[in-house]
Amino acid sequence: MTIIDKPEVAAISVRLTQERIYIELSDGREIGVPVARYAFLRQASPEALAHWILEPQGFAAFWPDLGDGLEVRHLLDPQPL
Repeated sequence: MTIIDKPEVAAISVRLTQERIYIELSDGREIGVPVARYAFLRQASPEALAHWILEPQGFAAFWPDLGDGLEVRHLLDPQPL
């Protein structure tokens, strides 16, 4: 029996509002999370929030100025932190 690994979805884009961070996924979905849910985001300046990068292969959105990020697999977890 051959087991084929299911490809993981990746983050391809990030957009921000004052209250939410939206991460667009490679499979067409978009995840919106409240900024207030994460201390590193809630305490950040608008300038720091606007400076994000995608990690290689899109496994996470990362804020270099904040030293933290959001991993796609955690955002998709049915029992989020």
